[in-house]
Amino acid sequence: MGDISTDILLIVLAGLLGGVLASFLRMPLLIGYLLAGLLVGPHTMGPRVTDLDAVGKLADIGAALLLFSLGLEFPLKSLKQIRNVAFFGSAIQVALTFLFCWFLGRQLGLETAPSMWFAAAFLSSSTAVILKTLANQGYAGALSGRIMLGMSIVQDLTVIPVMILLTNYSRASGSMLEFLLPLVYAGLFVLLMGVVGSKLMPRLLQFVAKLHSRELFLLVVTALALGIGYLTSRVGLSLAFGAFVAGMVLSESDYSLKAQSELGPLRDLFVLIFFVSVGMLFDPVFLWKNFGTVMGVLLAVTLTRGVFLFGVTYAFGYRRVIPFAAFFGMLPVSEIAFVLIRQGIELQAIDHYLYSLVLNVTVLSMLVGPPLSRLTTPCFKLMRRFHPEKHALPRRVNFEDGDVPRDVVLTGDPAVANLAGMLQQLGRPFMLVEPQYKNFVRYKKLGFPAIFGDPAQEMILDAAGIRSARALVVVSSSSPETRGVVRVARQMNPDLAVILQLENGATPSLWEGEDGVTVVEVDRAAGVETVRMTLLALGWSMSEIFRCLQKAGAAVIGGSTELRDRHGVPFLAQFFGTAELTVKPDSRWDGCPIATSGFREEYGLLVLGVARSGNFTAFPDRDFVLHPDDRVMLIGEPRACDEFCAAGA
Repeated sequence: MGDISTDILLIVLAGLLGGVLASFLRMPLLIGYLLAGLLVGPHTMGPRVTDLDAVGKLADIGAALLLFSLGLEFPLKSLKQIRNVAFFGSAIQVALTFLFCWFLGRQLGLETAPSMWFAAAFLSSSTAVILKTLANQGYAGALSGRIMLGMSIVQDLTVIPVMILLTNYSRASGSMLEFLLPLVYAGLFVLLMGVVGSKLMPRLLQFVAKLHSRELFLLVVTALALGIGYLTSRVGLSLAFGAFVAGMVLSESDYSLKAQSELGPLRDLFVLIFFVSVGMLFDPVFLWKNFGTVMGVLLAVTLTRGVFLFGVTYAFGYRRVIPFAAFFGMLPVSEIAFVLIRQGIELQAIDHYLYSLVLNVTVLSMLVGPPLSRLTTPCFKLMRRFHPEKHALPRRVNFEDGDVPRDVVLTGDPAVANLAGMLQQLGRPFMLVEPQYKNFVRYKKLGFPAIFGDPAQEMILDAAGIRSARALVVVSSSSPETRGVVRVARQMNPDLAVILQLENGATPSLWEGEDGVTVVEVDRAAGVETVRMTLLALGWSMSEIFRCLQKAGAAVIGGSTELRDRHGVPFLAQFFGTAELTVKPDSRWDGCPIATSGFREEYGLLVLGVARSGNFTAFPDRDFVLHPDDRVMLIGEPRACDEFCAAGA
């Protein structure tokens, strides 16, 4: 028995080394973790992990958290538009793949039961590798990317009952009841989670979210994942199965993204241990001695499954590049194969030879998958050259509300709701990202699309649509937090326009010289100026912006019904008003530039435009000099307009 603390330190250091190497080679990190397992495993020279049993128990937690995260990524509503190919198409592909791989296993000399474990390992494609590849190539939001991810998730879902059946088959002593009973338990558990868990789990997270403690939120999410997994393990199912179902139930709630982002670091640590433990059983001597067999199985499995995917997507009416994307982009075998074969070897349902064969094939598929995915476009172009009439028109697909590309991503202090209301009235798609639960609830009640989570985390911004957004608006009084949000957003979308409305306590000078960042000065007219700068970033002309803000002010003065929210309330009326001034000779404004007029500094009003001798200048610059009889239209908060008029200006 070894020292578990030393083993964990060794695993973490080896994982760090392997992860850096994989990142340098632009490969998935899990490949680096598998190589780290090889480094500290029993088949190589050097430092070795000694307490394999303890590491194996930690690896079980890693597998459960991995499948819990996969469950969180399985919102059924996101697959609505592609449900036929995602569900029925994937089912057909999985059935064909299982039959082929079972036949292949028999040809390799495997018995019936090991052949079924062999076939189950290759049913699904790696969601993690596919997502990373699509993100690197910029196709994650494309229809082809949505179909690939949807089918990949459904593939993973089908592996779970197959794993249960194989586990029961391996444990059963011949009784049909003993074989089927755990499957009945699984069905009852899923039903119970769908009816009861879907009500209780979100309410528990809602209660904890109100406490505004990230630590408590992380603890309750972890407790749900592992606790529910433990309950399923007590009735003969696996820890990973319960965790997966728990994640799938939570995926439909408002807390799924928050749960994913908060659980991320803890999950990644245990997943590292899981993949390192898998890699420790990787035997390089096996690959050397069985190189021909490994390569033959790799080609047979990946190419045949690719043909099935090509045919299924084509049969369900998807043309052009999508079948080619499914063929080349879904070559990597899923990481769930590691969970399955680890379960098989623990049950002694498969031997070390079969374990090593599946492990080698899976790792190699992950290595060659991303480079081969780049063949999608050349092959499609070649096909279009020979059959141009069959690939002339793209398939039209309507987006669901949750999948509409966003023009603007908003985050920050509650004052950001003003701009959200304006954008909603204008019909411009946007998404609010809110880390405070009480503000999130308020936005949902107002009918705003909102995500509950930390805007400085890449996962949250990605879900908000930052990669395709044209502008990011941050209303904040905290410069360090704002800088973190802007840094992550600009890394994901370098062309993003950033508008910062800095409240009291922020330091505008910190942003001097930042390319693509516009800072709105702190005063009472900041809200109006932020609206103007946002619309400019969206490509609006000065005249269009003027008419928009003019309508906003008219909602106060004339009770306009054009700008009402979904409840019939004139939403903009509470944020914007207008005032008008005629410049008198020898008054304080006669010959005064707008920069020193005091409209903004004293009254919190923005100059909307100036009418002079039949000509109108919208949004004049600060050097514009006012003349007698000029009519100045001002806009600002209703209270500021009232104060200006009451002052007799």
